[in-house]
Amino acid sequence: MWASLVGWIRTRFGAASPEVSFEIVAAPFTIELRELATAVWLPHNQAPVVVVSVPTEEVAAVAVNPVLSVGLAPAVAGADLGVVPVSPVVEGAGVTPTTLPVSAPVSSRSRYGLQDFLQAFVLPHESVLRMQLVYDPLVSMLQFLDQHGDGPSLVVLSPERDHEAGELFPVRQALLRVTLKDHTYHVADFALKILKDTYRDAAPLIPKVLVAALGHDLGKAPELRTATVYTMGDHTAASAVQVQKCFHGVDVPWLNEAINAIVAHHRGSKEPLDVLLKQADERARQYELSQQDSGVRVQPFEQWCQLPALLQQVSLRVNVIKRSNLWEALSFKDVVYVLPEALLEAARQLAKREGVVELGLVRSDDREPMLRRLVALLRTHQSLGEEIGEGYYGRYYQLVMAKRSNTKRLYLIPIKKEAFGEVHTQFEGRKDGLLSLVTDVRHVR
Repeated sequence: MWASLVGWIRTRFGAASPEVSFEIVAAPFTIELRELATAVWLPHNQAPVVVVSVPTEEVAAVAVNPVLSVGLAPAVAGADLGVVPVSPVVEGAGVTPTTLPVSAPVSSRSRYGLQDFLQAFVLPHESVLRMQLVYDPLVSMLQFLDQHGDGPSLVVLSPERDHEAGELFPVRQALLRVTLKDHTYHVADFALKILKDTYRDAAPLIPKVLVAALGHDLGKAPELRTATVYTMGDHTAASAVQVQKCFHGVDVPWLNEAINAIVAHHRGSKEPLDVLLKQADERARQYELSQQDSGVRVQPFEQWCQLPALLQQVSLRVNVIKRSNLWEALSFKDVVYVLPEALLEAARQLAKREGVVELGLVRSDDREPMLRRLVALLRTHQSLGEEIGEGYYGRYYQLVMAKRSNTKRLYLIPIKKEAFGEVHTQFEGRKDGLLSLVTDVRHVR
């Protein structure tokens, strides 16, 4: 390394003598720390890349339901009224899991290396990172990632049951081709963009955001999957432990906040850092999916989800009886009452038709936020059949049935018939069987 330093100085400053003297006898010259880091130190301190391959026998089984449909609480409560469940299943939803092979290849070559991370996230913010005592722990985190980040960005090994792996099952085959290292780079990049777009003076917050973003998935490293921490939780818990190890002996006042964001980034949370990290993770996944499939694009919700197109998808489900007298939406007087899962499924079909990837329609953790978003769209266009309070996405109703004494409460979304356009004139003609017995729909608390 010393020889390299000497050689670099000769090249950089035109030293003619084979011997270098550090005694200043003339005008002094300046060597920037960044120049030394990129030209000399980094090439001699990069850890070798460890390519992680996943044996076929270890990825042979992941708990999923091949049917990809499950009913939620309101639907289950109204099963005898013929409510049809239509949502994707995730592990732990109360169904008997089945095993399916993971056929997608696992990428073992990352686009980004240690120098890319340092150039993008560390060197531009070196002064504030050092000021907050984060520089060395952050470099340690990146060195760990560089050594163990060429495996897949999803946990796929059994018998582990990782929350995210279940959440993203419908798109997991594509995401298995994205390495942990590349996914982390994308999340950090989006996190900084969100931070700078949100805060006028973002500089003091950069260290905390970088720690959360660069450390959020370190627990996916295969080397950590045998650790005891995996008995306490999934990759988020393991990630938090690894970040704490990198900060051992360093007193950073906001470290617990970053740790909490790492643990919570797959759960609902209103803490600013948690929300930012979750948004960055989602944007990164949507970007990665669009890169895997040329026929899929990332587009803002407001652009692809137009109300007429959404209601067209919903209209296909109104007063339609499926197997076993199951239904998704019914019309009564001037209102169409829609099951929340039917509205989500309509949005999924619309996104598919538009060639748009929208993870809010895939992750079960995003179910309620997405429903609120869809209901807000209906509210904006004054298309709700009855007012729904802010923060809610439906109301409880009681269906009164002819020749039946027992009725059940159902959680439904009321939409004006007229919002469907001329097609609503066809709704009543579809009614048959069970739906023809509905004599009243009453709002109940």
